[in-house]
Amino acid sequence: AEPAAEFKPENYTADAASLEKLAAELFAFEYSDLKAEWDDFDSAFVVSFLPDNMLDETSYVYQSVNRYIHFCQYAYQIDGVERVRFDVMLEVMDQYGQAETMEGVSEIMTREVFGKYNWDSLAYTNIWESFSDNCYYFGVNPMLTEKLDTSKVFYDPFTRDGKIT
Repeated sequence: AEPAAEFKPENYTADAASLEKLAAELFAFEYSDLKAEWDDFDSAFVVSFLPDNMLDETSYVYQSVNRYIHFCQYAYQIDGVERVRFDVMLEVMDQYGQAETMEGVSEIMTREVFGKYNWDSLAYTNIWESFSDNCYYFGVNPMLTEKLDTSKVFYDPFTRDGKIT
């Protein structure tokens, strides 16, 4: 795989298969069930995955927001990509002890709005209100909101060798 540090937008196209390949090349964290598809309702490319580890509710949302921002910093350089939605899945146990997968965080910010942000100047700044208010759609599963501390959701510019952690 080509290192993300050598990202060339011309190597990718505005289609689901190409964005799935981009995600697979950028993601340097443990996950499963990665897929990308086009959603007519939102007119967006939807990248969904299930992170393998969840420390707590706040960390899960913090990581979901930061992974989305880092991914879009690449994806929105590709001609024709105007909307990207992340559906970050969550594995829970039902009352019968069975594992169940559901949507944990869903976020979509248009390319136009995303481009208004100067992410470098927002490093280590709490972005919860601005980010959630400026998303076309931002949803957090109610199972997460009770213990979610939004004051700890900040933009973290850290990547590992250009990879999303």
